[in-house]
Amino acid sequence: MIQSLFVLNGNGEVLIERQCQPPAAGAIGSERTACRVYWEQVVAASPRGPGDGSSRGGGCGDLLWYGKAGSVGDQGVGAPARAVCYVWAQRLTFLADVDAAMSATSRSVMTPALVLDFLENTLVPLVRTYCGGQLTEDALRENFVVIYELLEEVLDNGFPSTTELSALLPLVPPSSATVLGRMMEAVTGACRDSSSSSVPGGAHRPSNGGVTGRPPHGPSAGTFASAAESLMAAWQGSTATRPHLPSSSSSIAADAVGAHTASPLQRRGSAGLPWRSPGTRHPHQEIFIDLVERIEAILSGGHGEVIRGTVHGTIECQTQLSGMPELVLRLRDTEQAVDDMAFHRCVRLDAVPDCDASTVTFVPPDGAFTLASYTRHNLWTPPVNASGTARPFPLRVTYRVSTATESPPAEPPSATTSNASAVPRRHAPPTRSLLLHITLHALVAGDQQVEDVIARLPFTTTNASSRASAPLECRVRASSGIAAWDPLARALRWSLPRLASHTSATLTATVSPAGSIDAAASVPTAPILQLSFRIPRLSVCGLGIERLQVLRATHPPYKGMRCVTHTANVEVRPAR
Repeated sequence: MIQSLFVLNGNGEVLIERQCQPPAAGAIGSERTACRVYWEQVVAASPRGPGDGSSRGGGCGDLLWYGKAGSVGDQGVGAPARAVCYVWAQRLTFLADVDAAMSATSRSVMTPALVLDFLENTLVPLVRTYCGGQLTEDALRENFVVIYELLEEVLDNGFPSTTELSALLPLVPPSSATVLGRMMEAVTGACRDSSSSSVPGGAHRPSNGGVTGRPPHGPSAGTFASAAESLMAAWQGSTATRPHLPSSSSSIAADAVGAHTASPLQRRGSAGLPWRSPGTRHPHQEIFIDLVERIEAILSGGHGEVIRGTVHGTIECQTQLSGMPELVLRLRDTEQAVDDMAFHRCVRLDAVPDCDASTVTFVPPDGAFTLASYTRHNLWTPPVNASGTARPFPLRVTYRVSTATESPPAEPPSATTSNASAVPRRHAPPTRSLLLHITLHALVAGDQQVEDVIARLPFTTTNASSRASAPLECRVRASSGIAAWDPLARALRWSLPRLASHTSATLTATVSPAGSIDAAASVPTAPILQLSFRIPRLSVCGLGIERLQVLRATHPPYKGMRCVTHTANVEVRPAR
């Protein structure tokens, strides 16, 4: 279980502290030992400190172990094992002290992997939403009371309890200083006044239901939950506006769903779902489904072979449906397209008795959510696909590097010398240069094209006499796109807005030491090519949507589907 939870700033100061469990007898260290272990083992070893997390929820994170069972320390032999799980998010650190000791007498054990997932994908997005979308130290200080009460609702005795935003909004109203708080105040009048928030604690809590700022004669719980549900969808739509669907996007035909035919879910009932309120109402009925795939691969620069490749995909949904609709989604080629798939908890795989792994039945949350996530390993390496041929990588890359030695012209003799033949000419030491040749060839079919192609080559130098990096100069020529050399970052960047199907683009560059500062000893090394691109209307795994049914809909909704593939981390190793 989670013993304590901390939110730290970039200087190591504790902004928020939540002690979920009192220290047990014989516990290791004090209540803030986890903070000390984190700063000693992580920040001291990493000079850049907390990063700007760029993942969906938070950022890069990891876990540390201290006081392992069986170790000899201040607590003696057999001290309980503890884990410190942390996640970086915009210069803030979310840190949890986890009691991960496995004992035969206690079953209340939480794995550190579950805590990392809870911090990154649940807690950080919730705190960001309650801070008005700005996850900064100032926003956290301004909404201290709200965030502290949020932690009390989310964590129950050290375990995650209520994590759905639609269920948290009636319990913990946001501050009126945020956009979400002003929206709730305008509709329900049940928003918290940020100027009169009381310090969290049992003695300072109001008597009207335990929620600070709720009017004594406000709306009923059902009305409040319904309004909170609708406002949550509006908030999610305003913070992550969905781009307009192009005309080429496929619109799933609105099936003539048997609205009068009762399904097993209808007979079982859908009341009491924590992720959706029965009173949800929308003027327009629509549902959008996005298949988003991210590629992680290592390529060989010789002929563009894939050494290692993995595809991580998600099925993102945006729903604006009234009432309690039931959706039946039929996926295509799931057994051949993916290796494993994890679903949102709203999915009921056993709802239809005769369904297979490709049929998904669920009552969706209102607004944006991730319906499923899946992974495909070794997509471009053996074993081959069902047709007997290896699936090609969407962008074939050849990256070759060679070395050239250039001898500068000899310096002329001094003009003051009467006999020029008596003074030998001075020759500058030869310089070694790198010759780079990169070719990109799009292997997409039909009218598809590869967009936003960026190739980046960060350079380093190997200097035998000094650790300081010598300056470099670069002469570059590209057949298309824009190629630029950044002398401060010591990187070459080549960008192409688009690359049509079965078209190629080439780049040649010569990189050599600049000036005469130990030019012979400073040799630029061949960098690894970092590649990024996106391909609309393509699923590299071959996954697709075959049919989408909406049951119990008040009006026939509009259905839209699109897919996009982009890179998460693609590297190309140079060939000589």
